[in-house]
Amino acid sequence: MTPKRKILYLITKSNYGGAQKYVYDLVTALPADQFEVVVALGGTGEKKAEAGYLCTLLEQANIRTIFLKNLTRDIYLFSEIFGFLEILKILHQEKPDILHLNSSKVSGIGAFWGRLIGIPKIIYTVHGWPFNEHRNWLTKKMIYFFSWLTCLFCHQVIVINRQDLTQGQTMWGQKRKMHLIYNGLKAPNFITKEEARLQLAHICQTKLEPTNIIGVTVAELHPNKGLATLINAISKTTSNFKYIIIGEGNTKEKLKYMIGEKRLAERIFLAGFIANAAKYLQAFDFFVLPSAKEGHPYTILEAGLASLPTIGSNIPGIRDILADTGNPLSPAGDPQKLAEYIDGLVSNQDIRLALGTKLHDHVATDFSFEQMVGQTISLY
Repeated sequence: MTPKRKILYLITKSNYGGAQKYVYDLVTALPADQFEVVVALGGTGEKKAEAGYLCTLLEQANIRTIFLKNLTRDIYLFSEIFGFLEILKILHQEKPDILHLNSSKVSGIGAFWGRLIGIPKIIYTVHGWPFNEHRNWLTKKMIYFFSWLTCLFCHQVIVINRQDLTQGQTMWGQKRKMHLIYNGLKAPNFITKEEARLQLAHICQTKLEPTNIIGVTVAELHPNKGLATLINAISKTTSNFKYIIIGEGNTKEKLKYMIGEKRLAERIFLAGFIANAAKYLQAFDFFVLPSAKEGHPYTILEAGLASLPTIGSNIPGIRDILADTGNPLSPAGDPQKLAEYIDGLVSNQDIRLALGTKLHDHVATDFSFEQMVGQTISLY
């Protein structure tokens, strides 16, 4: 009998966004007779933060986890030093056959130590190149260099959209390592529209009538998600609808202030984090993801399987999903154009139904969960 191979997954944060869902879906789908799985993860991103929802889900699935108490999203000098050594200690203790890295910060550290101590296979999944974020040119150059260095230390690199593949292939000496594997999705267990609206009305402390047209965004409340643009866009719309934003994050207070300042408190509701938010998607009439940067967003795949017409920013990752479906691609950061697209969907039920059906068929056909898992295992 072939012995099991041990895979250690490393990820910076243990809240529950796209990268975390990716890790959870993979580790719970791997054949138990072939792989022994361990996940090492940080907290929810802040200094001294506790483990987040990903850790809870992994423990419920009987996946062994290791909490990295010094791992944070932002940079704190002493935490960086202790975190650097903490990862080395874990790699020495676990001695994995495969190290699968997720999120740019922990991937750089993990790839360096992994090569130094001779881990046989190191794989890095890029959930959107960090040098594509809005930063000054010098910072971008530095991040590009460290991204290249991370890839240099790795044996294989997975990217999840076409532009990231092109950018990765232009990195000096890294072209052959790059593999495009799209995120795939198992169909969520949706609850009925009536039950979903009833529960969401309770969460948001408002009334959601059967005749209301309701839009939704599911996203971390982070600047990259473009939610300020969304709120500005809704303030410019002329049609009648309500809107719910599901998620938590460090821009929550700013967004609450914007909603109040623009007198939108009766139209826009911040629902906070909702576990398994996808199951509520049948409550809604349309979906918007106004991000400035994405990898290959699960939330649009989920909206597609719920047959929701979707407006997304015209950026890599979102384009990979929406470009061939007729669903609108809006210029990132342009609230006026986004408002026009929202009004167009709200005012025409036939268009909503047609676009939702087309997106559903595209996602169900082209973004298979089994294909994603199979292609990833082939790299192991």
